[in-house]
Amino acid sequence: MDLGCHDDRRPHPAQEPHSDELWREASVGWYTTAVKLDLEAREVISRVPGSSPQLLELA
Repeated sequence: MDLGCHDDRRPHPAQEPHSDELWREASVGWYTTAVKLDLEAREVISRVPGSSPQLLELA
């Protein structure tokens, strides 16, 4: 995937640590959802099909 030109002397913006300001006003629920979606995207966890409420399992 080509992300365009980048100065190799600096880390790519996607690799830079996130600022504390990003999470300062976030609710616990919002943070939990963000972490869950990240873990799903990395295929660390997966949703159990047909479960209600939603259940997760290690992938």
